[in-house]
Amino acid sequence: MKRKIVFYLLMFTFYSCESDHLPLCPIDYFNGLEVMKAELVCCLDSFDIYNPCSLACSGDSFFMQGDGIEVLLKLNTVERLKELIAAKGNGPDEFLNITNLSLVGESLILAECNKKKLVELDISDPEADMEVIDLPHEYGAFTSVIMNDNLLVATGLFEPGRYLCYDLADKSVSFAGNYPREKGSNRKNNNILASNIYLSSKLAVSPDLGHFVCVHYNSGTIDINRITNDSIVNVRLLDFHYPKTVERRKGNDFQVAIKGDNVNGFFDVAASDNYIYTIYSGKTFKEAGTKLSYCDYLMVFDWFGGPVACYNMDIPLSRIAYNQEDNTLYGIGINNNTELLKLILQ
Repeated sequence: MKRKIVFYLLMFTFYSCESDHLPLCPIDYFNGLEVMKAELVCCLDSFDIYNPCSLACSGDSFFMQGDGIEVLLKLNTVERLKELIAAKGNGPDEFLNITNLSLVGESLILAECNKKKLVELDISDPEADMEVIDLPHEYGAFTSVIMNDNLLVATGLFEPGRYLCYDLADKSVSFAGNYPREKGSNRKNNNILASNIYLSSKLAVSPDLGHFVCVHYNSGTIDINRITNDSIVNVRLLDFHYPKTVERRKGNDFQVAIKGDNVNGFFDVAASDNYIYTIYSGKTFKEAGTKLSYCDYLMVFDWFGGPVACYNMDIPLSRIAYNQEDNTLYGIGINNNTELLKLILQ
């Protein structure tokens, strides 16, 4: 046991020191590119599902955040059935604006941003109703949520810290984590501005609920954390490149815009107990326009932030999800059609 502890400490020290010498392009962090084979599961266009905003899966069931009227969907790929779980609206069991989907054990969770509600659905019970829990109303918008037992971790417009931690048992709120800041940046002590810049973030938690990772769409930053006794301990920040923004201030309010020549980063992330999977854009709005989120690269890291593999995709991916039941990664591929793909890692 002592040898194992020493090994982890050495690994942590090595990666922490190495983070000061990261390449600007995360592709260069890996020892070359590998070939990715993808199997077509189904064409989502045939179910009137077009480029969903979020993906989670368990077994043959795939949950998606749609657009338009169909906000939350379930697709069974064996029975080839689409089920509407929640429509757009302000009524009971309707949502106006939701966060990315997260799978925690046998529960699908999300936050309703307008109503400040946590929504939890037991996916093991087809007859289960959605459980709705009040979230703290005094803080800004929620953008992504995960859970560990009774601890909810969220990203959003939070001035005190990057992660809002909400204890569902005693209703207490605390904050953890720092917003990534480039050395020498004049944003050093401005968390209001930083929370606006890093609003487009996505969380993923490992199936054993021991770790979580946060990626940012508009930058090459990956923040890796460990959850221990309901407390968050930072393991490593991978900061390949920072966002280029334009900020305008009016009183205490900030308006933040991403520059057209900003190199955009990680548009989705999924996690197994051993690995972090994320898709990387590396494109600017000037280059890609509305196809900015179509990612040509799938990158795999370990939970120390070490490089495992980088894949160049023949079909760009817009979303990914890890399926613990079959230990497989799935993705939304954007070809001539929107396709659900099974990703076969070599």
